[in-house]
Amino acid sequence: MSRIIITFAVGTPTRWFRENLDDFIWILDRNLKNSSRGVAEGRYENGILTVTATGIPMPEVQAYVDVFAESMRRHGQKLIVNISDAD
Repeated sequence: MSRIIITFAVGTPTRWFRENLDDFIWILDRNLKNSSRGVAEGRYENGILTVTATGIPMPEVQAYVDVFAESMRRHGQKLIVNISDAD
């Protein structure tokens, strides 16, 4: 099963931004679990949110991240995102 690492450089997020980051992980995880394909989990440390997702192809992850990042940028949030295949 493929493993994708999504890294968000967010600095010190506001409460609103942190809730949206948590929601991103929750939605990705629920979609993977509901389709019985895999899981997603995240860890925030020193201004970096690292999300690990299994059972999802890179193009699908890219679509989730693109929509989320664009939405956050429209709301004035600054973030840098990197997506890599861990396998």
